[in-house]
Amino acid sequence: MMNTLTGTIAVEHGKLFYTHTPAYPAVTQRPPLLLIHAGVADHSMWETTVAHFSQRGHQVITYDTRGYGQTRNDTTAPETASYSNVDDAIALLDHLGVNQVVVVGNSRGGAIALDIALQFPKRVIGVVHICGGVGGLEGPEYDETTSGTDLEKEIFTKILQVYSDKNWDALEDLFASAWADGVGQPLRRSGHVHDRVKQMVHANLAAHEKSGEALAVKPRHPQPSAAERIEQLMSPLLVIVGGLDTSATIRTADWLVSKVEKVTRVDFPQCAHMVSLEEPDKFHCVVEEWLENNVGCVKAI
Repeated sequence: MMNTLTGTIAVEHGKLFYTHTPAYPAVTQRPPLLLIHAGVADHSMWETTVAHFSQRGHQVITYDTRGYGQTRNDTTAPETASYSNVDDAIALLDHLGVNQVVVVGNSRGGAIALDIALQFPKRVIGVVHICGGVGGLEGPEYDETTSGTDLEKEIFTKILQVYSDKNWDALEDLFASAWADGVGQPLRRSGHVHDRVKQMVHANLAAHEKSGEALAVKPRHPQPSAAERIEQLMSPLLVIVGGLDTSATIRTADWLVSKVEKVTRVDFPQCAHMVSLEEPDKFHCVVEEWLENNVGCVKAI
């Protein structure tokens, strides 16, 4: 039986919304999971995953990153104000009294997961990187507008334009089509996932972009970047790849697998960017098996 607790904590120039679901049954040696949402989502994308793993002895934590969901930046902060996604996550773990976690991140959440693991290696005992990015990994081959297929270049150039024009309705449609269905795939191929992504994007735009709140405090990125020190990653890494995802995202996964020693790669050929929503049962089985084979017990704080 799930007993999810919700709350907010004060963080640097903002308030962070989180959920915390205790393990049931309480099996203390199974590692807690910190789930970080995609850039076209919020913490609620993990509802099914929270239910699955909390009922298998893991406590599960989700939260909304800055500019998403119910988390808020301080709109009265000075122009020089900044925040760190890594510091936000660590502040949340400290608040909950959680010492070590496996960090699971989708899309930009995957990039944040790597940043946390590299900056706080004793706190992270595993990383699940789902169709994600890598901070500081630059070059045209990792940019859909310059090195994708012709259709990817067209779609992502259009996304940049409609964002600049603040054409929010068009942006919702483009995001759902590109990230849920996959570029070049039939419209609404992903069915309910398309609808769910569109709903989350709509809510995020309404709460954060339209008001300017998302830009009230600027992000502070780790230096050196994850790309510059990826070979220092100490924790085991699971890289999950959607076969219908963008070519740049797939190339990022290829690069990551080539650089990390303790790495496992699993492909989902029929999925685009939102693997855990498209094929949740397979996703949960893959992560569960990987945890069993690669991640040890947790240490008390």
